[in-house]
Amino acid sequence: MKTCRLCKHPNPDGNNYCEKCNLSFENVAVRKRYYNEKDDPLTKIKNEELELRQKTTNGSKIFDFFCGVLGILIIFGIPIGGYIYLNQDVNTYNKAVEFWNKGEIKESVEVAEKIPEGSRQYKKAQKLIKNAEDHLLYNKAIALWNEGNYEEAVKIFESFTEESEYYKQAQSVLVEFVNSN
Repeated sequence: MKTCRLCKHPNPDGNNYCEKCNLSFENVAVRKRYYNEKDDPLTKIKNEELELRQKTTNGSKIFDFFCGVLGILIIFGIPIGGYIYLNQDVNTYNKAVEFWNKGEIKESVEVAEKIPEGSRQYKKAQKLIKNAEDHLLYNKAIALWNEGNYEEAVKIFESFTEESEYYKQAQSVLVEFVNSN
């Protein structure tokens, strides 16, 4: 009886291969198994499983990368987008002030009128519009005054209320007019 060195199965003396595991008795040093490593069906299955796992792992790495990029865009995009949205009216108001500072009063009013009523900048825009109207009205009164049309100029100067930035100037012109008459 021959005992298989691999599986320890007893085999008849005339066998060249183990009945149980097909191990060759003749060339034990060179070949321990019936199948070599490349032809072994279990090795093929294991290799296919490894390739599938590796493909899945690579796919999940790519998916994870894009999810990470998307997450970063969401984390930073929402606050930045919100900031831009909320500050849109601030930029509009600043543009109106810029026109005002250049002396382009009508353009300043046109830009300020674009700010919606619900905006945090709405009150400031309305104040700018009122100041622009008072400015234009004051300049009209001064032009009438310089032309010698004092009565119409006085009516305009008297229309300024205490809330107006031109109220004090209008009052000083009225005082000057009263003192000169």
